[in-house]
Amino acid sequence: MWTASVLLCSLLFSISADATESPYVQSDSDPMQALNIFFRTTYAHARRDVLEHSSPIIVATGNRLILIDQGQRTVGTVVDRAYHDLKTVAHTPIAVYCALARETDGPLEEEVTERLKRFIPLIDGALDVFEGGVYDAEDTPRQQAVLKGCRQFVNEVLRAGRVSRSELIRFIRQNVGHAQENLDRATAYRIDNYHAQATAWRAELGPEKWAALRVVIPGSSMARRHSLTTQYFAKLLGEPGESDRIVYAESLFDEQKALERLGTHLFDMQIGEDFFSDRWRMHRDALGASAAHYLDALSMD
Repeated sequence: MWTASVLLCSLLFSISADATESPYVQSDSDPMQALNIFFRTTYAHARRDVLEHSSPIIVATGNRLILIDQGQRTVGTVVDRAYHDLKTVAHTPIAVYCALARETDGPLEEEVTERLKRFIPLIDGALDVFEGGVYDAEDTPRQQAVLKGCRQFVNEVLRAGRVSRSELIRFIRQNVGHAQENLDRATAYRIDNYHAQATAWRAELGPEKWAALRVVIPGSSMARRHSLTTQYFAKLLGEPGESDRIVYAESLFDEQKALERLGTHLFDMQIGEDFFSDRWRMHRDALGASAAHYLDALSMD
């Protein structure tokens, strides 16, 4: 029974995974190729059908939320500009570090010198934004302090034509506190924006539709752990994190591809439940159990 289950699961791997090249290439006339194409095509049709009958869906793209319900696509309110501006200022000391991290304890290369010279007017432009009175008294002084500190440090490095590693590390660590304050404020802006939009849609959808809601979150691999968006929707929907209702579409920033990932997630849960009585079986490497079993008996001597 175990062997049959493993073999069946090996055949039913998700087609969303990247195929690896093999020295064995099937020809178009190969009956095994024809059978495999039929499987993949049938899977894709079934996945699309599952997705079409899975509304409502929220796609959390980062800058905005998108609601898809019964074929209707509604774009929510764009995240406040302050979110992006505060993050940009928090990144500015890191930009200084990136420019100089490989240049410490020796004369600056000409390319680095030219890059730093182009950096100064960019900082000046950002300072103009915060001197225009568009931000409140709590945020503005902190942004000005960070930007002016970066400008001063870069000018000192340009005058000296070099920087030591200890000087660079000291500069970076002096900015950690301000950067974290900015990230805290930016987080509040984004979550408040999400919450205002999501609660408005919850009222429009009603309890029955809201209980069926799925969320797909396109995002980078590095941001997956402790994702702000995942944490927010987990609390909103009463989920532990990524789950059958919340799907993180890693490195899929195209909306349609992210939705296809959600369709794969939903259909694979159905396959797992119907074939193996384990809705998460298809979310693990199809060969994983076989590998563990085989490796137990494999000598590495």
